Amino acid sequence: MNNTGKPASARATEIVLSILIIIAVFFIFFFTSEFVHEYKYTFRRPYEEASYRYALEDGDYGRFISMYKEAEPFGRPSADMKKYYEVGDYFYCTSVNKIMMNLGNEEQISYWSSRQDEAAGRLGSSGEEYISEVDWILSR
Repeated sequence: MNNTGKPASARATEIVLSILIIIAVFFIFFFTSEFVHEYKYTFRRPYEEASYRYALEDGDYGRFISMYKEAEPFGRPSADMKKYYEVGDYFYCTSVNKIMMNLGNEEQISYWSSRQDEAAGRLGSSGEEYISEVDWILSR
């Protein structure tokens, strides 16, 4: 027995348990901070407004469609991003419609033509320049 009145084995058990609790607290903190870090960077929109604008200005429509499709699972865009999502949706529908025309799949052509018209309607007059440009590119 030591001066606390406890057997030496009880004191050793307390020390071991204290060390294990400290290690457990450390791991909980470490894994929680890692989870927060991953969550912070995983569940945000992958592209900023400037990225969409530069892709459009550069005429890099393939990259623009890729950016739109990557961001699509994140749901409704903010008000300032809505225009870019509408342009991306039109580009995507028009591109797939063109592919279906080349393949001669009448059922898919009908579906994608209606989706293209809906997308053009949502885009409205603000996207006339993009509509005419993508139609020109895909008509070649």
